Amino acid sequence: MYGTGIASSLWVTFKNIFRVKVTLRYPKQKQAMVPRFFALMRMVRDENGREKCTACGICANNCPTHSITIEKGKREDNTPFPVRYSVNVQQCIFCGICVEVCPFGALQVGHKYELSSYTREGMIHEKEELLLPFGGAQ
Repeated sequence: MYGTGIASSLWVTFKNIFRVKVTLRYPKQKQAMVPRFFALMRMVRDENGREKCTACGICANNCPTHSITIEKGKREDNTPFPVRYSVNVQQCIFCGICVEVCPFGALQVGHKYELSSYTREGMIHEKEELLLPFGGAQ
């Protein structure tokens, strides 16, 4: 009884010793995410380099956990824009409703999944962190 268990364990170990390892060196090598993976959203810029968001508040109103905060302002040409746009990652459930309901296409699915922080203030992501230049990796 004990001998067969030990023998089968040793056989499994010996069989797997020569297989190719699949371990990644995490900080330097990151796992490729599938295109449908949804993490923290990102804000999109228009062709002029300004954010597409008009601070209409539809994303904040439809957020089930109310983790989006928006403060509206006006530019010199009288177009609205968000003075402050923040997402509280502690409350966000990454449902993607904000991306779906945005009528201007100002939000996209993001792939940034390293969201840990040592402080509560570090869990609130502001507009500058969500806005990435074209071609920027997230």
